[in-house]
Amino acid sequence: MSMTAILLVTLSAVVHASWNYLGKSRQGALLFFAAASAMGGMMLIPFLAAFSGSLRLMPAAAARMLIPAGLFQAVYLIGLGKAYETGDLSAAYPTARALPVLIVPAVSLILGTGEAVHPQALSGMVIISAGILLLPQKSFRSLSFSRTGNRWMAWALLAAAGTVGYSLVDDAALAHFRGALDPAVASLHAPVIYSALESLTTSAFLIMLGLCMKGPSGIVREAKLLKLRSACIAGIGIIGAYCLVLIALGFARNVSYVVAFRQLSLPIGTFLGMMLLGERMTPPKLAGTLLILTGLVMVALG
Repeated sequence: MSMTAILLVTLSAVVHASWNYLGKSRQGALLFFAAASAMGGMMLIPFLAAFSGSLRLMPAAAARMLIPAGLFQAVYLIGLGKAYETGDLSAAYPTARALPVLIVPAVSLILGTGEAVHPQALSGMVIISAGILLLPQKSFRSLSFSRTGNRWMAWALLAAAGTVGYSLVDDAALAHFRGALDPAVASLHAPVIYSALESLTTSAFLIMLGLCMKGPSGIVREAKLLKLRSACIAGIGIIGAYCLVLIALGFARNVSYVVAFRQLSLPIGTFLGMMLLGERMTPPKLAGTLLILTGLVMVALG
C-alpha cells in the first residue's frame, strides 16, 4: 500500500474505534445509535442531490433490499449496544468485529455462494476462535469455557449476526446498483447513495424496535439520557470511517491489504477501554486480542 493509503486507513481505524467508545460510554444506547445513524445519513444528503442522476437509476431490486439491510443494521447496533452495557469495550469490541469473519464463510457454504476457503484463511479462523475463547478468561491458571457464556458474548453474537446479514444484503444490492450505472461513476455513486439511504432506514428501524422493546415510556426515559452531541459525533464517525476506507481503496493496489490494515482498530479499541474507561487488561484478554488481530489479518490476506 502507498503511504497515503496507510494514513487514510489508520485514521479510519482510529475513528471506528472512537465511535464505538462513544457508544460504550453513553447511556441510552438504542436511541444513541438511532440518532447517530440518522446523522450519518443526513450528512450524505448533499451527495444525494449531487448524484441525483444516479439516484434515479437505482434499480427497484436494490431499493427493496434497503429494508432487510436496515433491519440487519439495527439488529447489529442493538446487539453492540447491549454488549457494551453488559461487558467491557476491550472484550466486546474485538469479539463483535471478529465473529462475522467466522460466520460469513459458514453461511456462504450453506447457501452455496462461497468459494473454497484458503488454508491460510482457515488457519486464521481457528486462531480467531481461540482468541475469542480467551477474552473472558480471568487468568491462564483458571481457564473455563463456561465463561464464554457471559451475557455480553451473547449480545456480541447478535451484533455479529446482524453484521453478516447486512453485509450479504449490501453486497447483492450494490451489485444491482453498480450494474445500472456508468462504470466511470458506479464505484463512488452507488455506495455513497446506498449508504445514505441505509443509514436513514436503520435509524427508522431502531426507533420502531425500541418502541416494541421498551414501549413509549421507555423510549422517553432513554431520550432523557441521550447526549445528542455525542450521538452526532458518532454519526459523523460512522460515515467518516466508511468514506475514508472508500478513498483509501483508490490508493491501494490490493484491496485485501486495506481490509487487513483496518484491523488496527482492534488494539485501538482495547487501548481506549483501558485508558478511558478503566477496564482491566488481564493477560488472557491481551493474548486473545492479539490472536484475533493476527487471525483477521491472516484471513484478509488469505
